[in-house]
Amino acid sequence: MNKLQINLENCYGIKKLKKEFNFSSSKTFAIYAPNGVMKTSFSKTFKDLSIGVNSKDLIFPNRETIREIKKEDGRDITKEQVFVIEPYNADFNSEKMSTLLVNKELKRRYDEIHLKIDKEKEKLLKELKTLSGLRDDIEKEISETFTSVDDKLFVSLERVEKEVVDGSKPEFSDISYKEIFNEKVLKFLEAKDVKEKITEYIKKYDKLIETSKYFKKGVFNHNNASVIAKSLMDNGFFEAKHSVFLNSKESKSEIHTKEELEKVIEEEKNAILNNPELVKAFEEIDKKLKANQELRNFRDYLLKNQKILTELKDLGSLKQKIWISYLKDNKELYANILIEYRKGKEELNKIIEQARTEETHWMSVIDIFRNRK
Repeated sequence: MNKLQINLENCYGIKKLKKEFNFSSSKTFAIYAPNGVMKTSFSKTFKDLSIGVNSKDLIFPNRETIREIKKEDGRDITKEQVFVIEPYNADFNSEKMSTLLVNKELKRRYDEIHLKIDKEKEKLLKELKTLSGLRDDIEKEISETFTSVDDKLFVSLERVEKEVVDGSKPEFSDISYKEIFNEKVLKFLEAKDVKEKITEYIKKYDKLIETSKYFKKGVFNHNNASVIAKSLMDNGFFEAKHSVFLNSKESKSEIHTKEELEKVIEEEKNAILNNPELVKAFEEIDKKLKANQELRNFRDYLLKNQKILTELKDLGSLKQKIWISYLKDNKELYANILIEYRKGKEELNKIIEQARTEETHWMSVIDIFRNRK
C-alpha cells in the first residue's frame, strides 16, 4: 500500500478531515498538534476500525458520521491492517500486540496469560449477563459505573473489592439492571416533575421509618431486614436453636423460628408500604408510568420490587449497589478474575520489559516513535 486516503466527518469532534498520505517515499508519518486539536479523536476513530465498531460524535450523536479510510485502489483498509497503540493506558492490551514479539517463547507466554485472564473474565461476565438482563456492553456498563469511562473493567473490579468482600449479603442481586437502566426509563426518571414525586415519596417513607416499631433509617430498613433474615435462615441459625431479640421502644421480643421472624418483618414492611400517605405518593408516580409499553413494563416491575423506589433519587448510587450485589453473588468468580489479572499483569510487564531489550520488531516500533520528527 503506497497511499492512504482519509475522509472523516463528525468523528469524536472531528468536523471534517480529508487527507492523503503517500507512503512511496516514507513508511511513517508523525502528526503533531497542540492539545485539544483532535489527535485523540483521530486515534480513536482508527481504534474503532481496528475492533470493527462504528465511529460517532459523542456530543452530537444524531449527526451523520463519515469514516472512509481507503487504499490507493479505492478499497477500504481492513481492521487487520490497523494497529493502535494506546498511550498512558495501564490496562492496554491487543490481540495484535503478540505479533510484535518475534521471540516465540515470549509470544507464547504473552498469549497464554491473556487467555487465562479472558477465560476467567468470560465466566464472570456470563453470570452477570444473566443477573443484569443485558446481552451486550457488560464491560462498558461496569466500567462507566465506577470510573466514568468505558474501558476500565479491571480498574473497576479492583476499586470495589472492599465492598464485595466485606461479608455483607447482596441487597440488590434480585434486581434486573436492564429493567431500570434503559433509555425510556432513564428519560422518565430524569424528568423534573418525576424527580419531585420520587423525592416526596422518599420523604414520606423516611418519616414512616422513623416511627417504625423495629426499622431505623439508614441502619435497618425493610430492604436489609429481609436480607438479614434470609442470611440467618440460609446459615441454619434457627435450626441451631439460636434466637433473635427485636428491640422496640415499648418492649423486647424474642424470635425463635424463621417463621416468626418472617412474619414480624412482613407485618412491619406492609405497615409501611401500605400506609395511605405512602400509597398516595406512589400513585402520583404511577400516573406518569402509562405513556408507553416500556414505562408500563417498568411500572409492573416497580409494583413487584418497591424496595428500589427509595433508591431512585440517586441513580448513580443505585447502579453501584446493583453491580456490587451481582459481584457478591458471584464472589468466587470475582476472586478468580482478580487473581489471574494481578498475576498476569505482573508477568506481562516482565515480558514487555524483556522484549524491549531484544533486537526485535517490537524494538523497531519503539525506535520509530522515539525518533519521529
